[in-house]
Amino acid sequence: MNIYPHEAGTRGRCDEWRATPGSVLFFHQPEAMHAEPYREPPPRGATEQFDAAIAKVTDERGKVYGHPADDFAKVAHMAQAIEDCADPRIKHALYMILVKVARLAETPDHVDSWIDVAGYARTGVMILDRK
Repeated sequence: MNIYPHEAGTRGRCDEWRATPGSVLFFHQPEAMHAEPYREPPPRGATEQFDAAIAKVTDERGKVYGHPADDFAKVAHMAQAIEDCADPRIKHALYMILVKVARLAETPDHVDSWIDVAGYARTGVMILDRK
């Protein structure tokens, strides 16, 4: 005879179960059977969470685009080309496109940046529709 405590109504407790000769008691613990792998606990405070997220983003972006100082210098140099744009909203859309172009100069195979260029170009056209 096999007794499962959850079937006997004891919900994992065996103090109410009485053994009979030849019986076996099984404990069913689904949380242990499907346990997630151990992960470091998240930082406790909001500032620690922020710092951990920024460190991760900075590391990931640095691997893709290079050091921020180099990326920003490229953008600043290219931004001279849009200084004369009269509409500040269009100028901002153009500036964001330049940010993505500078990143593509570093990693031209990063498809997400190509998609971002198209997205910022579309926002420029959306601004034109509002005029």
